[in-house]
Amino acid sequence: MLGKLRRTAQTLRSAALAEVAGGAALPLPQKLALWRRGFKSTSYVLFDLAHHPPEAYVSDLEVARARRINGAFGRMLKDKLLFEAMLRPYARVPKVLALIERGRLVWLPEVGERGDKGTLEALFALSPAGVIAKPVRGNKGRGVLSLQQQEGALLLSGHAVTAARAEEVFAQLDGYLVVERVEQAPYAAQIFPGAANTVRVLSMRDPDTGEVFFPAAMHRFGGVRTQPTDNFQTGGVSAAIDLATGRLGRAVRHPNVTGGRLVWLSHHPDTGALIEGVVLPHWEALLATLARVLEVYPFLRYVGWDVLVTPEGVCLIEGNHNVNLGLQVHGPLLRDPRVRRFYEAHGVLRRR
Repeated sequence: MLGKLRRTAQTLRSAALAEVAGGAALPLPQKLALWRRGFKSTSYVLFDLAHHPPEAYVSDLEVARARRINGAFGRMLKDKLLFEAMLRPYARVPKVLALIERGRLVWLPEVGERGDKGTLEALFALSPAGVIAKPVRGNKGRGVLSLQQQEGALLLSGHAVTAARAEEVFAQLDGYLVVERVEQAPYAAQIFPGAANTVRVLSMRDPDTGEVFFPAAMHRFGGVRTQPTDNFQTGGVSAAIDLATGRLGRAVRHPNVTGGRLVWLSHHPDTGALIEGVVLPHWEALLATLARVLEVYPFLRYVGWDVLVTPEGVCLIEGNHNVNLGLQVHGPLLRDPRVRRFYEAHGVLRRR
């Protein structure tokens, strides 16, 4: 009980600090009215609540409550090594190659010792397409680095560096995983080549029937400010995906990077590549892969999946139990009776 109260207090404190540091420019009485309904001021802008009913949206407070839906099994998603081990038999996931502790590369047992090879030589021997280094406890793309070779140049998070500089950066890391870099499908690389552009699919398990359903999905694309990640909040774009066809809708930029406005686009703002109307390859296979994993692990009731579409199929990058519902920028979730019933059954929705 004390643990729950402590986590709730931490959540409220974090929300309050975020409001003070970077909330939307709204009058204080309006902010207070939003807080009473569980919304941060940034969500007022993101969901355009001036023109849409707040009761149709899952609020920020309810998002925080939803973290407990998977119970203790949320750890399976949070622990990146456990995630890889449990999903690898059923889906492609990026192979974890090594850990970095205080700048020292520790190879996983299945990789074996790399002998006298230098760090870069050993990494590229294992993963010619390059590697991704990410914090063990990181989220939202914070601290992620990419390393690859392109036309004879060594690129660190999209910037040309010397081998000595790359070695120096890796030697400064602590508490990191090093995983293989997975090539994305040509359509995604054409839209923005400097990031791994992932699909976010929300999965829920019907509390009455146990059947899995997918109420919403979006595609994120990185930008020059976010590479090597596709972070929507810091400069990427997000486009809704038609669940029946895999077709992309218009893209939107987050108000954080547009001066507090929603900016809708048909083309990528940095590359000019068309987004709206693009149909994802392997869309049916993507949903089938997630359904297969969820059939094997019925205790996963609520997951935000990050999936990379590859030339050959799909690769499951992450599963998130602490689901950010910014995808509601493309439409409110609670208009779907199945979604409302799901959240009610898990005690997420209370008096509104």
